[in-house]
Amino acid sequence: MPKRIVTHLNPDLDAITSVWLLTRFGGKDFADASVQFVPAGERLPEEDANTVHVDTGLGEFDHHQNDKRRAKTCSAKLIYEWLERKGRVSGNDALRRLVDVVNEIDHFKHCHWPEADNDRYEFFLEEVLAGLKTGSYVRSDNELLLMGMRLLDGVLVSFRHKVAAEEELSKGIVFDAKIGKILVLETGNDTVMKLALKKGYALSVRRDPKRGAIRIKADPTAEIDLTPVYDALRRKDAEATWYLHPSRHMILNGSTRNPKMRPSKLTLADVIGILKETDK
Repeated sequence: MPKRIVTHLNPDLDAITSVWLLTRFGGKDFADASVQFVPAGERLPEEDANTVHVDTGLGEFDHHQNDKRRAKTCSAKLIYEWLERKGRVSGNDALRRLVDVVNEIDHFKHCHWPEADNDRYEFFLEEVLAGLKTGSYVRSDNELLLMGMRLLDGVLVSFRHKVAAEEELSKGIVFDAKIGKILVLETGNDTVMKLALKKGYALSVRRDPKRGAIRIKADPTAEIDLTPVYDALRRKDAEATWYLHPSRHMILNGSTRNPKMRPSKLTLADVIGILKETDK
C-alpha cells in the first residue's frame, strides 16, 4: 500500500528535500506516496502505519527534538541516514553532499559563507523557493513542493557531474605555459572544464571521446587571448566548425546550443601541439 507523507505547511527546503528523498529513493512504497500538509509541529489527526511525518510531528524524521541530540541535524539528513541504513543510497556521494548543504542551510550556517551578503546568493535554491512563495507565483504548498523536487532532481545531476569531474581531474594531462597551468582531458563531462578553472588552472581543454568535439576555456579574469589558438585550429582542421567567443576566452567545436557544428578530427596530442606552438 502506498505511503502517506505528512510535512508542514509552507514547506522550506528541508521539508521539500525530505519528501524528495523518500519518493525518489525510499522504494516502491514511497514512489507513489501522497503528501499532506499540517501546521508546523503538528501531526495528522488520523494516521496509520503507512503515515510518515517529516520535519514535523516530533517523530523519527523530525529533528526539532534537542533531548534526542538532534540539534545539529535536519529532517532530510535523518532520512538520508535511514536510507543509508536500509542500503538504498549506499555509496551515493553526490546525494550525501547535497543533503549536507541542505543541513547547513536549515541551521542558517550559510550566514558564515564567504561574502554571505553578496547578491549571488539570491540565485540560491532556498532563496528562489522563498521568492516563489512570497511572490505568490505558486498556487499551493503542493505546487511549491513539486517545483522544489524537480529542481532538486537537477541539483543532484549537477552534484553527480561534479563528483565525477573531481575524479577525472587527476587523469588529465597537465603542462605549464606562459599563461599558467593547462589541463587537457578526454571526457564527456563538461563540468571538468569549469572545475579545472575553479581549481586554479589558467586553461582547460576537453575532447569528447564519442563526438570528437573539442572545447577550450580560459580563466575569464586572466589576460588571455585565444585568437592565435583559434587561427591555428582552423588551419589544422578547416572542415570542423570553430567558434571563438567574443571574450576570446573560449573556443567551441561542438555545442548543444548549435547542433549543426561539425566536430573536429584532431586528437588531444594535436591540440597540445597547437597550444605549445602558440605559446611562444
